[in-house]
Amino acid sequence: MSAGGSGARRSGFLVGVVVLFVATGLLIGWVEAYEILMGFRSPSNVKHSVLAWALSVVGWAIIPALIGAVVGYLWLCKKPR
Repeated sequence: MSAGGSGARRSGFLVGVVVLFVATGLLIGWVEAYEILMGFRSPSNVKHSVLAWALSVVGWAIIPALIGAVVGYLWLCKKPR
């Protein structure tokens, strides 16, 4: 598959995450949505728990991936050639 298709999938996933965050933020509040995304708050104690659980699972998968990507990038930048 071409590199263009891969980029389209990534941007589509990012758009989906943003839409989920915005929908959850509008329904339960922005601070609560952020805390659920980061894993600071349980999604079981909010009004719209289905969206909150989806946001929690996405956050559980994305946050470690972002941290790993940053650490990997920094490690490759420091690696002598």
